[in-house]
Amino acid sequence: MTITTTAPAPSTVILDAYQLKAVQNLQKARELSELAKSLEVDTKAILNDVIPAGSYGVDYQGTVLIERQNAKTSSVDRAVLKSLFPEAFSATYKETLYTKLVLPKA
Repeated sequence: MTITTTAPAPSTVILDAYQLKAVQNLQKARELSELAKSLEVDTKAILNDVIPAGSYGVDYQGTVLIERQNAKTSSVDRAVLKSLFPEAFSATYKETLYTKLVLPKA
């Protein structure tokens, strides 16, 4: 794996062989994750086409292999809340700062 992105000097850390292997493993894990997500999307499309909501998928012996359940989510429209109740929005608004590992585009 060759990374061609160069970081500015004050923020660089030279990685040893063990850490370089960790970067390679992270890249491979993310590639496998993308493949798994693609496989899941394709598979769900097949199963959603044949199993009606609230039904079970079974084998020839009648053993339940999968269930397609009805579900519900809810959310708050932040833009509407902010415009109608700016004080409530300000009082409940929360930001969380975090760091993450970002691999350069190949």
